[in-house]
Amino acid sequence: MHHGKITCFNDNKPGSVCQYQCSDEDYFVYPANHETNVCLNNGTWKHETPCCGRSCPPYFVYDFVDLLYVSIPEGRRRLYATFEGLLSVEVVADDAVKGSFVFFGETPIESSAVKFNDYGAEADRFLRLLRERSVEQPEAVVNIGAAIQYALENLLTPEAGMRDGRVQKAIAVFTDRNSDDDAVGPANEARKRGYLVLVFYMGKVESDFDQTPLNEIAGSKDMVFLYDEATENFGADSWQFVTETFCTKPCDHVVHEHDTSL
Repeated sequence: MHHGKITCFNDNKPGSVCQYQCSDEDYFVYPANHETNVCLNNGTWKHETPCCGRSCPPYFVYDFVDLLYVSIPEGRRRLYATFEGLLSVEVVADDAVKGSFVFFGETPIESSAVKFNDYGAEADRFLRLLRERSVEQPEAVVNIGAAIQYALENLLTPEAGMRDGRVQKAIAVFTDRNSDDDAVGPANEARKRGYLVLVFYMGKVESDFDQTPLNEIAGSKDMVFLYDEATENFGADSWQFVTETFCTKPCDHVVHEHDTSL
């Protein structure tokens, strides 16, 4: 049992009882209340063998790429507060959450890009780089499609530190405007590769606001999250989506090698 041990009495014979215990820090028996198991009279076990998993949150396991366009005056403050809030409840580590980002406008601003392997999986350093590489973005042409394509070609790659197929991937677009180019095509390509595409709208939601183009980029209105000025965040639905998407099956949250000879 990886990260723990199994102690059985009377081997695999009917009536035998096995006890499961996790020995590594932050690991727990999953599913809960399955710390013991009993061999039934027909030779099968009452439960499937549990695993030692980690609590999620805060131990999410996914790679995210943030594409950032903010032109409104209060947008930068909202952006910083959003990331500080998220990274205060998510563990950033080589076997947990890892992120990258780039600011964009008409084109991606390559000098602002931070790759997965640029900050040593340290949340504080990630936040510091976010502030240091922040770029003034006046209202101009906004090409979300070009930004997604840049992410596919330059950030979501093994050379940039993206992890293998055991780790889910997500592209998160932060913007206060709709796209001026075709973003649906690159977004569809991302989904074909198995990546989620999320849109976080940072602007004001006026009566004439048309969310449809953002829905099309994200693939569903459920993947678009609007900034709530009253609560100064993206609302409980965004956090619920993250936990429901990335916290399933703790036994599969493994991005390190186990010694299979044990």
